[in-house]
Amino acid sequence: GALGAGCAGGPAGRPAGVGFVLSHEQFRTPQLVSFAERAEQAGFGPAWASDHLQPWQDNQGHSMFPWITLALAARGTRRVVIGSGVTCPLYRHHPVDVAQAFASLELLAPGRTFLGLGTGEALNEHVTGAPWPAADVRLDMLGEALEIIRELHGGREVTFRGEHYTVDHARIHTHDRSEERFSRNAET
Repeated sequence: GALGAGCAGGPAGRPAGVGFVLSHEQFRTPQLVSFAERAEQAGFGPAWASDHLQPWQDNQGHSMFPWITLALAARGTRRVVIGSGVTCPLYRHHPVDVAQAFASLELLAPGRTFLGLGTGEALNEHVTGAPWPAADVRLDMLGEALEIIRELHGGREVTFRGEHYTVDHARIHTHDRSEERFSRNAET
């Protein structure tokens, strides 16, 4: 697995090839899982799931939860690299929750996952009622979120006190990766 601020490459750092988007705005999870299976059969590289609470426009009509889709796609495929494109760990998803979801996905698809992270957009993130800050603040928040997620994937108990987040004695128990492997892949 790989962790980064965007879509990662294929296994062992090889180029990923042409990817396939599992668009939650346009299709329901059962269809998206089928698409992932067919994308693998067709030789596509990574398959990533959009992570939006709301579709971009009402006529798209769907907004399935991406981590369920990714888990089902992991079980239905054997080679395709899968992950989020892009999860915003700032408002709707706390960094601790994202770390747990990513660790769980990696157990279902060992060595073929990635975590795409971004600063989000108001359409999906404002729903929590939190103020929508300027881009520089969101980038600072993303930096803290990434630090928390990396620390949690080290297998240790994490306490974090930042400008934007506080984590109190959290630990991800569900993972099978060493800190060394995670750190090496964290920059891909």
